[in-house]
Amino acid sequence: MLRILQMNLERARAAHDVAWKDAIGNNVDILAISEPNRKICQQEGWHMDKRGDVAVRICNRQVEVNKIVTGSSYIQVSLEGIELFVVYISPNITVQKFKEIVDKVMDKASRNPKKSMVTGDLNSKSQIWGSPTTDERGQYLEEWMAQMAWGTANSGEHTFERGNPKSHIDVAIAAEEVLRKMKKWQIHFDNPFTYHGTISMEIKVGGRTRQDAANKVFLEKEKFATALKNIDWEKGGDVYEKILKAYNTSLSAERGSTSKKPFWWNEVIAESRNKYKNLRRVYTRANRAGRGEKREVAEQMRSERDKMKREIRRSKRQHCKSLLEELEADIWGEGYRIVTRHLQSGALSYKLPTKRRREIIKKLFSNTNEGFRKTHAICEVPSVFSNQELKIAINAMKNGKAPGPDGLTTEVLKMAHEIAPVKMLEMFNELLRKQEFPKR
Repeated sequence: MLRILQMNLERARAAHDVAWKDAIGNNVDILAISEPNRKICQQEGWHMDKRGDVAVRICNRQVEVNKIVTGSSYIQVSLEGIELFVVYISPNITVQKFKEIVDKVMDKASRNPKKSMVTGDLNSKSQIWGSPTTDERGQYLEEWMAQMAWGTANSGEHTFERGNPKSHIDVAIAAEEVLRKMKKWQIHFDNPFTYHGTISMEIKVGGRTRQDAANKVFLEKEKFATALKNIDWEKGGDVYEKILKAYNTSLSAERGSTSKKPFWWNEVIAESRNKYKNLRRVYTRANRAGRGEKREVAEQMRSERDKMKREIRRSKRQHCKSLLEELEADIWGEGYRIVTRHLQSGALSYKLPTKRRREIIKKLFSNTNEGFRKTHAICEVPSVFSNQELKIAINAMKNGKAPGPDGLTTEVLKMAHEIAPVKMLEMFNELLRKQEFPKR
């Protein structure tokens, strides 16, 4: 399931901060921004169009992206199963210029119409996506949608609210094949620093994305030890397969926490945001009832928003100061880890598809296995391993290291050797006798 968070941030730095908190806190895969803060989006990890009107960030490094193309007023993100076009069109340009941008984007989308989706702040009105009226811009988009047999993901709710005026200008249009895979399209007005709503979408696509709520798998050691003891070792069969089966039946899963947040987020900021949400609900009810308390509630909302902005700035400064102080005390501490983590991540903020990675590896490394075997084949089988040698080798392995694809960790090997040392020794000596490492 691909999770997308789309919004217009009106160039506000504070709006970016809240959007980023929502993205990492809700395990979002792609953050799609209209009217971004250009200074923020010049930083590592962001992709911004040529005009600085649209920005995209791949929040999940496990997402497989074929390519990202930045144009003028749009960004194209090619994923497995979907072509995503993030677009912003200013309300201040002429209708003719609007049509030129739409033609450029829709022409690209028409090359793969059944797998494409256009989303963003298009500043156009149409009754198709819930607007009471249809303007010339909306009519032009309708013509393109009819030509490509597209529909809209919008639920009909307004996407922009500034006091009494409300409008439907943030739009998501796509082929019916894409819309059928969409599990959710929701809008929330909970970012205090923008008048636009925060739109969240979930689309079922191919390739690997973040799990809905990551399940942490851990080994029940007592259960694993019991499973090993209950194995009929004398019955014969593959020792490795028996250990792997005992391991897999001894795994348990616990639901992971989704309460991720930026380093600067604290209880004061969270409390201010909750107060703002409550005040906004009061304001909405007062607006509907036509009460005279709207002005007072609006002032309280403004005060809470300013308080939140000040606290975000204060918290960032405080954490920066603490990090510098820690760096003075320990040069290899958290500051060093932050820097090296960015150096290791490389230029890409996403993963290339498996097929593309294989093509790169095939071009970089020639297949020399046969020549290696002929040159380095062992003529005589060396003497077999002793149990003492196996014990020394296994005990020398460090705990807490990442396992291979089968999931067997150092701790698992140590437990298996302790319970079935003879069978493990037979397994390794058989590998030595055959002079090979099985593919599995």
